[in-house]
Amino acid sequence: MKTPRFVLPMLIQGMTFVILFTYISASPFIIQKIYGMTAIQFSWMFAGIGITLIISSQLTGYLVDFIDSQKLMRGMTMIQIVGVILVTIVLLNHWNFWILAIGFIILIAPVTGVATLGFTIAMDESSSGRGSSSSLLGLVQFLFGGIASPLVGIKGEDNPIPYIIIIIATAVILIILQIYNMRVFKTNR
Repeated sequence: MKTPRFVLPMLIQGMTFVILFTYISASPFIIQKIYGMTAIQFSWMFAGIGITLIISSQLTGYLVDFIDSQKLMRGMTMIQIVGVILVTIVLLNHWNFWILAIGFIILIAPVTGVATLGFTIAMDESSSGRGSSSSLLGLVQFLFGGIASPLVGIKGEDNPIPYIIIIIATAVILIILQIYNMRVFKTNR
């Protein structure tokens, strides 16, 4: 816990779970209330995006043999940033549902990759108390996600602005964390 080489990947992992948890909380209202889809249509979209989480996890497991973990985690975070931008533009302009669904895929699919890589990088830097380190990593992701989730509905079910503000703020924090993480991992221990 005393080293930024542990804390930064933990925070990156935690912030990516803010993206996941707020998507889980906001998407039923966005899709059903704002876009007028049925519960069944929402379920199909939600399941499809869930499948992309599995694909991303498997792809990460494959790519980590060829790409440095830090670079891969940064790349996946940048994909999420693109997702934030696309989802924000689509929601503000109330563009087509299919563009929103693509935006959600770009935003959400990398979560499992960032989570896996963040956990692995942080645990590699944990020199003692691995059980405590592991539990702290789990706590942070659910703590951050749990705190942010109820905030998406603060303006009501028909207003996506709180969700947009949260994902933009999360994206900015992720960029700052990734820049700092890159600097910390460039230096020797």
